[in-house]
Amino acid sequence: MFWEIMAFSWDPSLKYLDYLAQEKHNCVPKSLGGLEAEALYIDTNTNFNLNRFKEILLASLEKCHNILKITKSVNIEDALRKLHYVRTSGLEKFCSLMYTLPKFIEERPNIVLMNQMSTRIGLSTGAVVGALGDGWAHRCNIRLLLSAPRNVDAERVAALLKSNSSPETVGRFRICQDGIRDIL
Repeated sequence: MFWEIMAFSWDPSLKYLDYLAQEKHNCVPKSLGGLEAEALYIDTNTNFNLNRFKEILLASLEKCHNILKITKSVNIEDALRKLHYVRTSGLEKFCSLMYTLPKFIEERPNIVLMNQMSTRIGLSTGAVVGALGDGWAHRCNIRLLLSAPRNVDAERVAALLKSNSSPETVGRFRICQDGIRDIL
């Protein structure tokens, strides 16, 4: 079985739910260009908003229908059943989740890790690093760093820092009501 771990990192000033909600792609049927898989959302900041997730999921399904010219309807509840949400507010709950995670992963081998950037205080300065620490960076097959412009409506940049299948590159995107969209 092939395992893949993808890590997204971004500045804490960004509303990261939009990035996480893009993981709804896992829940979209293959006939509409999705993975027809499941997604695990581990919320350590209590920022999850189911209504926003549904908004982005519905907009994405509509976009897929329009692009592919498919009339097949998708039951939103079926798609939502493929989203697993765990709130871990505190070290005890987080450690408990880590104990049960191997069994969950064994049945669902594709993992997306959302790693907010944080400041690590050193002896004389602070450095911006992934909140989960340096160790995660080495374990991930794919690492993507997302920019945070001062203007919320501005163009953003995603830098592919590590990949076992693609060269390092940079892409442009924006966040809108329907979720994340690329800029051509």
